[in-house]
Amino acid sequence: MMIQQEIKNKLLVAQHLDSMRTGGKLEPGTMQQVNIAYMDKPGNAVVTITRVPIPPAPPEQFASSGDQVYMFVEEMPHLPGGGGNAAIVEAIQKNIQYPKLAATDQKEGRVFVTFVVTKAGTIEGSEIKKGLAPAYDEAVLAAVKQLPTFVPGKQDGQPRAVSFTVPIMFQKQP
Repeated sequence: MMIQQEIKNKLLVAQHLDSMRTGGKLEPGTMQQVNIAYMDKPGNAVVTITRVPIPPAPPEQFASSGDQVYMFVEEMPHLPGGGGNAAIVEAIQKNIQYPKLAATDQKEGRVFVTFVVTKAGTIEGSEIKKGLAPAYDEAVLAAVKQLPTFVPGKQDGQPRAVSFTVPIMFQKQP
Protein backbone atom coordinates (compact mmCIF):
# COMPACT_ATOMS: atom_id res chain seq x y z
CA MET A 1 0.00 0.00 0.00
CA MET A 2 2.88 2.32 0.80
CA ILE A 3 4.38 1.81 -2.67
CA GLN A 4 1.06 2.69 -4.34
CA GLN A 5 0.86 5.95 -2.37
CA GLU A 6 4.47 6.74 -3.24
CA ILE A 7 3.78 6.26 -6.96
CA LYS A 8 0.57 8.28 -6.74
CA ASN A 9 2.45 11.17 -5.11
CA LYS A 10 5.28 11.02 -7.63
CA LEU A 11 2.75 10.91 -10.49
CA LEU A 12 1.13 14.11 -9.21
CA VAL A 13 4.56 15.78 -9.09
CA ALA A 14 5.40 14.58 -12.61
CA GLN A 15 2.05 15.86 -13.94
CA HIS A 16 2.67 19.22 -12.25
CA LEU A 17 6.14 19.46 -13.79
CA ASP A 18 4.73 18.58 -17.24
CA SER A 19 2.06 21.25 -16.84
CA MET A 20 4.70 23.84 -15.83
CA ARG A 21 6.87 22.86 -18.81
CA THR A 22 4.01 23.39 -21.26
CA GLY A 23 2.65 26.50 -19.55
CA GLY A 24 -0.51 24.59 -18.71
CA LYS A 25 -1.35 24.20 -22.38
CA LEU A 26 -1.93 21.11 -24.42
CA GLU A 27 0.57 20.30 -27.14
CA PRO A 28 -1.47 19.51 -30.26
CA GLY A 29 -0.77 16.11 -31.72
CA THR A 30 0.78 14.70 -28.55
CA MET A 31 -0.32 12.70 -25.54
CA GLN A 32 1.22 12.00 -22.14
CA GLN A 33 3.08 8.76 -21.66
CA VAL A 34 3.62 7.84 -18.01
CA ASN A 35 6.74 5.82 -17.25
CA ILE A 36 7.13 4.11 -13.89
CA ALA A 37 10.41 2.46 -13.02
CA TYR A 38 10.62 0.43 -9.84
CA MET A 39 13.96 0.42 -8.18
CA ASP A 40 15.15 -2.21 -5.72
CA LYS A 41 13.39 -0.84 -2.61
CA PRO A 42 10.50 1.45 -1.58
CA GLY A 43 11.30 5.13 -1.94
CA ASN A 44 13.23 4.57 -5.16
CA ALA A 45 10.38 4.55 -7.69
CA VAL A 46 10.91 6.95 -10.59
CA VAL A 47 7.88 8.44 -12.34
CA THR A 48 8.33 10.49 -15.50
CA ILE A 49 5.95 11.89 -18.06
CA THR A 50 7.00 12.33 -21.64
CA ARG A 51 5.08 13.71 -24.60
CA VAL A 52 4.74 11.34 -27.53
CA PRO A 53 3.02 11.85 -30.88
CA ILE A 54 -0.53 10.58 -31.11
CA PRO A 55 -0.45 7.62 -33.49
CA PRO A 56 -2.37 8.21 -36.71
CA ALA A 57 -5.80 6.68 -37.08
CA PRO A 58 -5.82 3.51 -39.14
CA PRO A 59 -6.50 4.27 -42.78
CA GLU A 60 -10.04 3.83 -43.97
CA GLN A 61 -10.54 0.62 -45.85
CA PHE A 62 -12.20 0.61 -49.25
CA ALA A 63 -13.53 -2.27 -51.32
CA SER A 64 -12.25 -2.77 -54.87
CA SER A 65 -15.43 -0.98 -56.02
CA GLY A 66 -14.32 2.12 -54.11
CA ASP A 67 -17.00 1.70 -51.45
CA GLN A 68 -16.04 2.37 -47.84
CA VAL A 69 -15.75 -0.82 -45.80
CA TYR A 70 -17.49 -0.81 -42.42
CA MET A 71 -16.61 -2.90 -39.37
CA PHE A 72 -20.17 -2.83 -38.02
CA VAL A 73 -23.47 -1.83 -39.54
CA GLU A 74 -27.03 -1.80 -38.25
CA GLU A 75 -27.84 -5.01 -40.12
CA MET A 76 -24.76 -7.21 -40.50
CA PRO A 77 -24.31 -9.35 -43.63
CA HIS A 78 -25.33 -12.95 -43.20
CA LEU A 79 -25.53 -16.14 -45.15
CA PRO A 80 -28.85 -17.04 -46.75
CA GLY A 81 -30.79 -18.75 -43.98
CA GLY A 82 -29.20 -16.60 -41.25
CA GLY A 83 -27.24 -18.02 -38.34
CA GLY A 84 -24.89 -15.09 -37.79
CA ASN A 85 -21.15 -15.50 -37.30
CA ALA A 86 -21.53 -19.11 -36.15
CA ALA A 87 -23.06 -20.03 -39.52
CA ILE A 88 -20.20 -18.28 -41.37
CA VAL A 89 -17.54 -20.14 -39.36
CA GLU A 90 -19.44 -23.42 -39.83
CA ALA A 91 -19.69 -22.87 -43.61
CA ILE A 92 -15.95 -22.19 -43.86
CA GLN A 93 -15.07 -25.22 -41.73
CA LYS A 94 -17.40 -27.41 -43.80
CA ASN A 95 -15.55 -26.37 -46.98
CA ILE A 96 -12.04 -26.87 -45.61
CA GLN A 97 -9.95 -29.56 -47.20
CA TYR A 98 -7.55 -30.52 -44.43
CA PRO A 99 -3.95 -30.43 -45.63
CA LYS A 100 -2.54 -33.90 -46.23
CA LEU A 101 0.41 -33.86 -43.85
CA ALA A 102 2.34 -36.51 -42.00
CA ALA A 103 1.11 -37.02 -38.44
CA THR A 104 4.24 -35.35 -37.08
CA ASP A 105 3.62 -32.22 -39.20
CA GLN A 106 -0.02 -31.74 -38.21
CA LYS A 107 -0.89 -28.71 -36.11
CA GLU A 108 -3.68 -27.65 -33.82
CA GLY A 109 -4.73 -24.06 -33.45
CA ARG A 110 -6.61 -21.18 -35.00
CA VAL A 111 -6.30 -19.32 -38.27
CA PHE A 112 -7.82 -15.83 -38.31
CA VAL A 113 -9.10 -14.86 -41.74
CA THR A 114 -10.39 -11.44 -42.79
CA PHE A 115 -12.60 -10.79 -45.78
CA VAL A 116 -15.00 -8.15 -47.06
CA VAL A 117 -18.62 -8.83 -47.91
CA THR A 118 -19.37 -6.26 -50.62
CA LYS A 119 -22.65 -4.41 -50.86
CA ALA A 120 -23.57 -6.93 -53.58
CA GLY A 121 -22.96 -9.77 -51.10
CA THR A 122 -19.85 -11.18 -52.76
CA ILE A 123 -16.55 -11.96 -50.97
CA GLU A 124 -13.37 -10.07 -51.76
CA GLY A 125 -10.03 -9.28 -50.20
CA SER A 126 -9.69 -12.41 -48.12
CA GLU A 127 -6.41 -12.58 -46.25
CA ILE A 128 -4.92 -14.34 -43.27
CA LYS A 129 -4.50 -12.07 -40.24
CA LYS A 130 -2.94 -14.74 -38.03
CA GLY A 131 -1.87 -17.98 -39.59
CA LEU A 132 -0.97 -21.44 -38.37
CA ALA A 133 1.17 -22.76 -41.23
CA PRO A 134 1.10 -22.14 -45.00
CA ALA A 135 -0.87 -25.32 -45.82
CA TYR A 136 -3.55 -24.49 -43.23
CA ASP A 137 -3.73 -20.83 -44.27
CA GLU A 138 -4.21 -21.81 -47.93
CA ALA A 139 -6.96 -24.27 -46.96
CA VAL A 140 -8.85 -21.50 -45.14
CA LEU A 141 -8.51 -19.06 -48.04
CA ALA A 142 -9.79 -21.73 -50.46
CA ALA A 143 -12.78 -22.42 -48.19
CA VAL A 144 -13.63 -18.70 -47.96
CA LYS A 145 -13.70 -18.52 -51.77
CA GLN A 146 -16.40 -21.23 -51.74
CA LEU A 147 -18.79 -19.25 -49.52
CA PRO A 148 -22.14 -18.49 -51.16
CA THR A 149 -23.31 -14.96 -51.87
CA PHE A 150 -24.27 -13.21 -48.63
CA VAL A 151 -27.29 -11.09 -47.86
CA PRO A 152 -25.45 -7.73 -47.75
CA GLY A 153 -25.15 -5.63 -44.63
CA LYS A 154 -27.17 -2.42 -44.35
CA GLN A 155 -26.67 0.96 -42.73
CA ASP A 156 -29.51 3.49 -42.86
CA GLY A 157 -31.35 1.05 -45.13
CA GLN A 158 -28.56 1.10 -47.75
CA PRO A 159 -26.35 -1.91 -48.58
CA ARG A 160 -22.77 -1.48 -47.32
CA ALA A 161 -19.47 -3.35 -47.64
CA VAL A 162 -18.53 -4.93 -44.30
CA SER A 163 -15.29 -6.50 -43.09
CA PHE A 164 -15.30 -9.77 -41.14
CA THR A 165 -12.53 -11.48 -39.19
CA VAL A 166 -13.33 -15.01 -38.09
CA PRO A 167 -11.32 -17.71 -36.28
CA ILE A 168 -11.11 -21.14 -37.87
CA MET A 169 -10.05 -24.00 -35.58
CA PHE A 170 -7.86 -26.88 -36.67
CA GLN A 171 -7.45 -30.11 -34.74
CA LYS A 172 -5.09 -32.95 -35.52
CA GLN A 173 -6.65 -35.53 -37.81
CA PRO A 174 -6.35 -39.27 -37.09
